[in-house]
Amino acid sequence: MSRTWIKLPATGSNLQDDYGESGGSLFKGSNSLYLGVVAMIIVAALFYRLKDLSDRPMHHDEANQAVRCGILQETGVYKYDPLDHHGPSLYYLTLPFTWITSGRDFSGTTIATFRIVPVLFGVGLILLLLPLTDAMGRTAVILSALLTAISPGMVYYSRFFIQEKLLVFFSLALISSFWRYLKSGKAYLAVIAGLSAGMMYATKETCVISWAAMTLGLMAVAAVMPRGDGVVRPSCVRHILFAAVAAAVIVILFFSSFFTNMAGPLDSIKAYSGYLGKGVSTDTGHTHPWDYYITMLGWTKSSGGLVWTEGIINILAAVGFIGAFLPLNNRETHKGFARFIAIYTLAMIVVYSLLSYKTPWCALSFLHGMILLAGMGGAFLLGVGNNAFSKVIIIILLLLGLVHLRTISHRVNGRFAADERNPYAYVHTSRVFMKLVERIEDLSSVHESGKDMFIQVVAPPDKTWPLPWYLRDYSKVGYWTSPEEMVDVPEPAVLITVPEYSELLSTGIENNYISEYHSVRAEVLMSVYIRNDLWNEFMETRK
Repeated sequence: MSRTWIKLPATGSNLQDDYGESGGSLFKGSNSLYLGVVAMIIVAALFYRLKDLSDRPMHHDEANQAVRCGILQETGVYKYDPLDHHGPSLYYLTLPFTWITSGRDFSGTTIATFRIVPVLFGVGLILLLLPLTDAMGRTAVILSALLTAISPGMVYYSRFFIQEKLLVFFSLALISSFWRYLKSGKAYLAVIAGLSAGMMYATKETCVISWAAMTLGLMAVAAVMPRGDGVVRPSCVRHILFAAVAAAVIVILFFSSFFTNMAGPLDSIKAYSGYLGKGVSTDTGHTHPWDYYITMLGWTKSSGGLVWTEGIINILAAVGFIGAFLPLNNRETHKGFARFIAIYTLAMIVVYSLLSYKTPWCALSFLHGMILLAGMGGAFLLGVGNNAFSKVIIIILLLLGLVHLRTISHRVNGRFAADERNPYAYVHTSRVFMKLVERIEDLSSVHESGKDMFIQVVAPPDKTWPLPWYLRDYSKVGYWTSPEEMVDVPEPAVLITVPEYSELLSTGIENNYISEYHSVRAEVLMSVYIRNDLWNEFMETRK
């Protein structure tokens, strides 16, 4: 017998369909109450993410991305690099905020200029839950929204200028729009799904893992769900074509840098050979055991007795996974959708765990899947409660779990946001690094040329960042990767290098400069040489 993964209505849906079956929901009744609760969660999530947004120092990856965006801001030029830095969407979507902040002047931008972008996309994830209300149910949507709002990892990387949050957003946009298309068969929803897929591709190469997991989920669910009326439509092939064209338009526009680099789209395909090699390589500096993500999200204990966990998300996600395959009837949650999310999430956990290359932000894609499962898991528990007393007990336990998660999140995103014990603060710039930034600022204030003084940086590329970000408003900064590259270089006011290069540099340093040491991050130290006359002028201001 012919099968498909979901029963669809032959025609469109009404408002009650759009906002879910309310019979078993804690939020039954008026749509305005339900939407009002979601709106309050969005406001709270936005406030939480914006609070002290610029307080944490720039991570070296953030700084690298910001400087590349700054080049686009000032010159209008961007060229996709198939070897590194990922897709162009982050830069182009940030561009309006740089213009608003400082026009064409990169030096006038701030940390908030860049971090506001992942903040908005992180909060946007909550909004994208609404089209899934009739798939998940109102209770599950509210729980997922709350967990998205306070999850330590989701909050942390909503305040982190890298591609991951955009990838998660466009992944959910694809799932949501595809679900709505299956419900209504409207062509514009197929186009939105195509645009979302195109934006995923234009964001990060790991989108193929998400696509593979989605495909596996669809295939697995289609094999067991009975066919419903209205599924096979003559327009489906045409709509698939619309979606493919929409995705292709996005890919061509972004990777060609809006028709200024026509080799970009092809380069985006060539990039996969390099990224595949990086993913399985054990020589990248980011090799971790297979259970790295499971431990990070499940339970990590560091010095000082600090515990890091996604807590209740792990528990409810497990319940949601099991509940998706139990033959119990839940009026709120669509079984086909629940099973799709379960398989989609599990597939990503397996793939990311098997790859040798691991960084904590890569976990966001399946962490978000876990949050969707957790929302449905919480709704499942409330649904199986057969009396008011059991429901009250479950609600109390859920509230305690949310309070605990918020406590961990406050630790992750507050005092310990740049602490090496924080598993999300991966090889992060130390807060004490800001003393070096302040020192250079103070020195420039007494130098006759001010911020036009000559600063020389001699260090390997991986140890140079995030200096280019913090020195962006100094007009005469030179970067060398080794002492051998320095030929006929004028004497700098300040020389910044790594200790192992100090002996290879000019012996005049010993007599003409005083030295300091500053930490960049764990195991990365900088030697800073300040010319004697400049140091003496600076010390005069301290008398």
